[in-house]
Amino acid sequence: MKTLFIVVLAIAGAGHLYGQSAYQTKQTTLSDVDLYISNYGILGNNTAKSSAGLIYPRGSQNQYLFGSGIWFGAKKRVNNTLTPLVALTYNPNSGYSWMTPGNSDDPYPLPNDMNIKYHVERSTEFTPDGLHIQNQMPPWSLWKTADAPTGVYVPTISERNSAVYPKGAAMVSDEMFHSRYHDNNLNRYEGGSTLRGQEGFPLGLQFDEKIFTWNKAPLRSSIIVQQSITNTSNDTLFDCHIGHVFDPDISTLNNAQGAQNDNIRPMNIDNLNGVYAWSSSNQGEQGKNFGYLAITHLETPAVNDDALRTVKSYTQPAPYSEQVGISAIRFFDIQTDPITNNDRYNFMSENKKDGEKLQADIRALLSTGAFTLLPGQTARVAYCITIVNPIKGNETTGSDEDFSAVRSAITENQQQYINGTVANIADNNEQSTWTLAPNPAHNSVTVAGLLNNDIVRVQAISVLGEIFPVEYTVLSTESVQCSIAHLPQGYYTLLITASNQTYSMPLHSIK
Repeated sequence: MKTLFIVVLAIAGAGHLYGQSAYQTKQTTLSDVDLYISNYGILGNNTAKSSAGLIYPRGSQNQYLFGSGIWFGAKKRVNNTLTPLVALTYNPNSGYSWMTPGNSDDPYPLPNDMNIKYHVERSTEFTPDGLHIQNQMPPWSLWKTADAPTGVYVPTISERNSAVYPKGAAMVSDEMFHSRYHDNNLNRYEGGSTLRGQEGFPLGLQFDEKIFTWNKAPLRSSIIVQQSITNTSNDTLFDCHIGHVFDPDISTLNNAQGAQNDNIRPMNIDNLNGVYAWSSSNQGEQGKNFGYLAITHLETPAVNDDALRTVKSYTQPAPYSEQVGISAIRFFDIQTDPITNNDRYNFMSENKKDGEKLQADIRALLSTGAFTLLPGQTARVAYCITIVNPIKGNETTGSDEDFSAVRSAITENQQQYINGTVANIADNNEQSTWTLAPNPAHNSVTVAGLLNNDIVRVQAISVLGEIFPVEYTVLSTESVQCSIAHLPQGYYTLLITASNQTYSMPLHSIK
């Protein structure tokens, strides 16, 4: 069990559009993995309680991960000297992130009315047309293009609609999360802004994070994380390494001794460059149906003659032979945690894969091979976290038989990622059977094909977020007529709220 040496950030709940903290955490709601997700780079930590933030199965007291995040190491020219620097979205010793929610060119501090724009987006809180169901957030920010089926980020709120992006909102798993954060705010850095500025920070990194979860097989016990990292500075970043740090704590929730008996082992076969961890089950875990925590990378940056490839960064990953891969798998604890820039950079850039560690409180670092990130370039990585049950339903022992189940589950994640579930998806959303006609319309429209007529409310929402109440008349058990004569000319989303379902359809009002 870890102790966080930080003041817990205020976490804003659902509520008013203004006056909320920029720093926020949300949970998954559909998959078997109950995971806490922040908008400042920490994954799998319940920051409100300073406790573990990956519980499996949902509703149990079985924790697997105390926290995780990114270490981005690079060499930057500082005072004409190539200097190694490492920016942290998660410091496992302090539980702290150096990141700030939002875009790198935003003012600091964010105006209150901008905070909610960068809260964690959870797709189940939005309609298929991208509108927030309770109108407490701007429209969904990821929209599909021909080259980006998992979505491009649309910074302009008024352009987040199907009139501008006819392929629709990009919500490509049963529950998807999206966050943006950056390293440009030196006030967030441990060590103080003066020292870190003298060292050469910030690196100018903009992070765009997508997290995919499912409520059905085969991935309901898995989480896939995809991160795009853009160099927004004018400096070339040399010999970059993207490291993901994980702090497994496999025990019953809030068990102070439960982390001391963890075991962790590297995987180095068939492109399965990752780790899997399990508990020795002698600190209260026995009989609680614990499984294995398995983590592996699904995609790393691709290079061609030492130049970063970006052509295939959206529709599908480049072949493994073109990716930099995972060059380092390192294990450490609180006593051996590297704390200086030089130590951290050397630790993650050394081409080394540690052997297994048994019966200890161990952290793991998975670091990519080296690449150069020019100003304006974006590198993309993806990894999966999955929980795997022992092959015969017994206690976890790290047996070869159990590893076959771990290997099979990880391979399934790889295949789903590469072949279609995430990276090259067409459209996971069910095709709607309802229709709206005429469209464009002047005075009224008829919506047909509804599953019921137990209508609670009808609204028209403009591309600017303006809400217009709409009067309606029930025509049959499956159709209603809506009066839109009062709507100014323009594009809208017609939102029909029934007792057990919400319908949303694009509408063009003409005068």
